[in-house]
Amino acid sequence: MLFRSGLSVTAEADWDIEKQFDVKAGGKLVITTDQGSIRVDSHSLEVVEVLLEVVGFEEDDLRTEFDQNGADVRVDVDVKRHTSWGRRHLKFTVLVPASYNLDLNTSGGSISADNVSGTVDADTSGGSLDFKNIVGDIRAHTSGGSIDAKEIEGSVRVRTSGGSIDIEDVSGEVLADTSGGSVSVVNVGGDLEAETSGGSMRIEDIKGNTEASTSGGSIRARFAQQPAGDVSLATSGGGIKVKLGADVNMSLYARARKIRSEVEVDGRTEAKNRLNGDINDGGPSLELRAHSGSVSLESI
Repeated sequence: MLFRSGLSVTAEADWDIEKQFDVKAGGKLVITTDQGSIRVDSHSLEVVEVLLEVVGFEEDDLRTEFDQNGADVRVDVDVKRHTSWGRRHLKFTVLVPASYNLDLNTSGGSISADNVSGTVDADTSGGSLDFKNIVGDIRAHTSGGSIDAKEIEGSVRVRTSGGSIDIEDVSGEVLADTSGGSVSVVNVGGDLEAETSGGSMRIEDIKGNTEASTSGGSIRARFAQQPAGDVSLATSGGGIKVKLGADVNMSLYARARKIRSEVEVDGRTEAKNRLNGDINDGGPSLELRAHSGSVSLESI
């Protein structure tokens, strides 16, 4: 089969399955597979093109179903004989209309989606998640991998049980949770709620409320412009460093072993355990708690 958009089979594939579906914009692609990576991108056609590349499996090892219901397409792949994976793996490469919704699920592999307008739901039991240039809300979970989300016009809700989280340029709210990695969130138009049980945090330019905590690392935060909401940062195993723009007005509540500030807080720039007061004219609260480290406030 010749794909209209030119998808091609890689050299490592032992065999492949190729499918095309004429659809309308606004439909949904659902992929559920026992194993394999999934990569989705968009093109200018109202066509869903699916390329499944197979390495190491015989045709009798797999049960595959491809179904269409109106504008929606569903793909199900079951591995009938679960032996040692070894060299065995599956790889999905999919092109969808620019406006299309995604529901992607794999029990063992990475998931990526780029350049799509629509909601994205993704779940993997063992791989990384990567999203870029999405117009729509994202809900995603991985039990063992990193998460990257950039250039998102919508909200982002992600969780990983064992990897880092990197989020940048999101118009809506962000909820990010990892049990074992660092968290970096930059330029968010809505509220941020972020938590890690074992890593450092980088928080920059959040427009709404910010609530971020780590049980085992330092926190670096930057607010070049006035945030509309309150900020709460807490760490049980490191220090907190916050950089503020010259015109940012906040009301500080800080607790740490040692506190130092380049900006005056009610006329003070240093304290041993606690420092409360207004920065410039006062405003949204800036609550900083470093249970076993120091707090530092710096000017941008």
